[in-house]
Amino acid sequence: MRDRFLSQVKQSGRRLGRPDLLFWTLPYLMILITVGTVAQKYMGLHDAQMMYFSSFYFWLGPLPLPAGYSVLAFMTLNLACKFIFLSEWTISKAGIHIIHLSVLILLAGGLLTAVTMREGFIPLKQGQSTNRIMAFMNAPQASSEAMKNLPFSITLNHFRREVYPATDMPKDYESRVTIRDGDIVWPAVISMNEPLRYGGYTVYQSATMIDADGEPVSVLSIVTNKGWVFPYISGILLAFGLVYHTIWRVRHR
Repeated sequence: MRDRFLSQVKQSGRRLGRPDLLFWTLPYLMILITVGTVAQKYMGLHDAQMMYFSSFYFWLGPLPLPAGYSVLAFMTLNLACKFIFLSEWTISKAGIHIIHLSVLILLAGGLLTAVTMREGFIPLKQGQSTNRIMAFMNAPQASSEAMKNLPFSITLNHFRREVYPATDMPKDYESRVTIRDGDIVWPAVISMNEPLRYGGYTVYQSATMIDADGEPVSVLSIVTNKGWVFPYISGILLAFGLVYHTIWRVRHR
């Protein structure tokens, strides 16, 4: 019974890992990207992204079709089955296997990020402090939940805003903030190219605006992303796999 079960698992894995499945998935993915990109012009960036990319399916009339999450999940399953059931497990192929594994980790991290990532915004004037996120969105459900609390507060100590000459177009902006979390008081700088990471949250300098009183407002983007570490792991494995494979080929010519 056990041998029969394992045989069925291997047979199913080989079928799901066939390269032609991925080959036929890629044209559909390109069509989906094209349709979703064109739709942005007519339904807006956010609605088009939620419909075609940040969901598991969308409706074409009465017909449900796979959306971005489903395509990403299927590609991950296909590559995982090919890696496990169709790979040639020899030392000479170790570098290729490591590269393959790095791609799988990257795809898995992308799927985890797509499903779990949440984003919201905090507008702050200089001297203001808050722990509340405005328009906190959970992308998979496409829902908007206002006024969520952070487990810590952010105080904007100083805001620097530079604009291009003779315009109001922002050139560079920077927020000097203080994080207060119980007894922890942590000063930090958030700029256009320097986000702040704390307590599982990433805080970006998203935008700047002038309010009705003519005062500058720093707009911070708050993101939770449980899959943030996957690209780093994938990159390290990819580099190691490439180096290993190159050295093996050179030494065994």
